[in-house]
Amino acid sequence: MSPIVATEVAVGAVILLAVLVVAFVFVRRRAIQSGHILVLCAVRTPARPRWRLGYLRFGKSTLGWFSVAGPSLRPVREWPRSVVELSAPQPLEEPVPGLADTAVRVAVDAPGAPAGIELALSLNAYTALRSWTESQPPGRNIYVA
Repeated sequence: MSPIVATEVAVGAVILLAVLVVAFVFVRRRAIQSGHILVLCAVRTPARPRWRLGYLRFGKSTLGWFSVAGPSLRPVREWPRSVVELSAPQPLEEPVPGLADTAVRVAVDAPGAPAGIELALSLNAYTALRSWTESQPPGRNIYVA
């Protein structure tokens, strides 16, 4: 095989691999969304102080965070909707690649979840998250006196 043909095969393989990776990310994102609200979000924990970009899915009864890159269709972190508490939004000290410059950070507190977890998301996504956490499905807490 001549060097030119070998180079063409190598370049073609790299292009094919890139197309397959982009297609996989697209199909995985569509599978994760599956009829739910999905927003771009970053997460930071005390154990891992760097922001990790991912997707935040507002499910019917849970809030799930998925990594952007990875094969799993299950959330890396998941919180029950009925117990999720959010702190007041604070501006980000440093920009998070992939998020808007106006992104805010908010602490997430839920019984049984590790303490100190923070989310970084756009202001519009924060408003949607706050609304989602404060609303409850019909029939929840109906006998509260």
